[in-house]
Amino acid sequence: CLRDFRREIARVIEDRAIDVIFAAMPFSWIAATDVARRLGTPIVWRAGGTECSPALRRLLAIWARFNRPDVLVCNGESVRRLYAPLIGAPSVMIRNGIDHRQFHPGAGARHVLRPAGSRLVVGFAGRLVPQKRPQDFIRAAARFAARDEVTFLLAGEGSRRASYEGLADELGARTLGVLGYVGDMRDFYAAC
Repeated sequence: CLRDFRREIARVIEDRAIDVIFAAMPFSWIAATDVARRLGTPIVWRAGGTECSPALRRLLAIWARFNRPDVLVCNGESVRRLYAPLIGAPSVMIRNGIDHRQFHPGAGARHVLRPAGSRLVVGFAGRLVPQKRPQDFIRAAARFAARDEVTFLLAGEGSRRASYEGLADELGARTLGVLGYVGDMRDFYAAC
């Protein structure tokens, strides 16, 4: 699998004259770094979270000693503090951004996703995977279940959506709405 993936990366780099590889996940770090080095293509690793067990940290430090990227891009200072010493490459911090031309007060249609009669709506938008911690949001919704004036909206898809919906049922989070994929996030943010 990894060998086939590396072969495909090399083909794409050569066929499309790729100038730089931006590897956004640890799998892509492993899969693309060797190919980048072999072809003389710069590689940038992006790190976006701090969930990394001590064992994985040790493995990453050893592997990165021989497979460093040209640059490590981190989305926050805590991420940079975790990964920069392990990887040993030049690092920069670039925060996740928001396009203020699209996302600003009044940009979305509030009525599209906001439950009728809701006084306060609290929202969560993200992939429904443990790393994003939707379970914490569901627990908060359950704690406020007796308060009709507070509604919770959960936007996103993921491999564990059904288990999160089950957790919401189990905890009695009756004021939680699970929206799934939301096509226009401006409407979601306007509803919250």
